Amino acid sequence: MKFQRFFQVVLLLAAVDCLVYGLWALLRPEGVFEWLQFETHEAISWKLFKARIKSADEVLLWRTLGVLILAHAVLVLLAAWRPRSLVSLVWVPLIGRGLLLGLWLWLLGSERVDMASAALWALAGHDGAVLILFGVVLTWSGLSRGSENRAVP
Repeated sequence: MKFQRFFQVVLLLAAVDCLVYGLWALLRPEGVFEWLQFETHEAISWKLFKARIKSADEVLLWRTLGVLILAHAVLVLLAAWRPRSLVSLVWVPLIGRGLLLGLWLWLLGSERVDMASAALWALAGHDGAVLILFGVVLTWSGLSRGSENRAVP
């Protein structure tokens, strides 16, 4: 496949991005709410798989999204390792980033929640850029597979 090494490097960088993003959400969930200038609610006592957790619901949700984003990092790493056979795994983080982009844009347009719009635009721009990157990788993969299957006269 043409440009395979280049797209492997791009996917490795995207995996690092997913890793950093996921770890930030998982290990420091309060950081995003501070950055967004959003007051978190009082902590609630949760019982999850026989484990007691005391956390605000939005913090618990953000941590859960962090775990999902970390799973995206694993899928993107696998796609970078074997791009010819596993590049279709990139569909999962592409859809995930599309949903995150929709969340940030919804929060920007919502009048019910008051958050720092500059931070929301930064998050939306970041997820939008990664979404475009994944789309380019998948398009490249489809075009290069199509050209390999074409009969040569």
